[in-house]
Amino acid sequence: MKISLILCTVDRYEEPKRFLKSLEQKKDSEIELIIVDQNCDDRIESILFESKFSFRIIHLKTVRGLSRARNLGLKHVTGDIIAFPDDDCWYPANLLKEVAIFFESYRDIYALLGRAVGEDGSPTAGCHKTTADFITRLNLLRKAVSIGIFLRSIFVKKVGDFDEELGVGSGTPWGAAEETDYLIRGHDLGLKIFFDPRIKVFHPTIFPELTSAFYEKALNYGAGFGRVLKKHRYPFWFVAWLGFRTSAGICLSFSFGRFSMAKYHLQTLIGRLRGWRSL
Repeated sequence: MKISLILCTVDRYEEPKRFLKSLEQKKDSEIELIIVDQNCDDRIESILFESKFSFRIIHLKTVRGLSRARNLGLKHVTGDIIAFPDDDCWYPANLLKEVAIFFESYRDIYALLGRAVGEDGSPTAGCHKTTADFITRLNLLRKAVSIGIFLRSIFVKKVGDFDEELGVGSGTPWGAAEETDYLIRGHDLGLKIFFDPRIKVFHPTIFPELTSAFYEKALNYGAGFGRVLKKHRYPFWFVAWLGFRTSAGICLSFSFGRFSMAKYHLQTLIGRLRGWRSL
């Protein structure tokens, strides 16, 4: 199986180099890498000039906006399987081989979800679940992390483009959940999605600086998530339950004197309410 990887990148240099190096080790997989470059300079050109790669690379330039960049990349894919690595992740040695074997073994499954972990195997972003399961509308929200999404090309053909009002760089207040929206749309078309915790993508642990930008990010991410919940008509009881969990996080953080994290959870909650009320 041929695998098309859409790598959208901005403001990074060493991290995309690391990702490319991790791909070069995969001699047993047919790979097509589509780099959607949102930088104003030629840093990506310099990386590509430094080395020769054994797989096909398509280098595209576009303005900022993650969903816009992915949609541009989708116009150029030719693979049987499509994935969306971040520019700061990297792949374990056997990952793509495992993904190909999975899709060859389970012809009725159209999307495979994995986890983001550090090289020691500990979760670093998104889902911490360790039990394999089919995806439903409810458990999808806790098991979708963009770097762990692998889709059959037919999934992409049926679902279409990413919603460009969602995601980082969209120019809207809805700064996240574009991949969640995409998977919900596929699920609602009857396309089977499976979560397998054995599928792991390396990603660094994030230690955020507690700045105004960090809290603004929490607000925007929450708003994107809330908007997706409303867009897809999630039941009010479920939205209220999510709100209760976030409120509990605020109270616990405050009780332990972790005032910065309490503020983070509060911004997330405010964002979700804004997103929910936006439609």
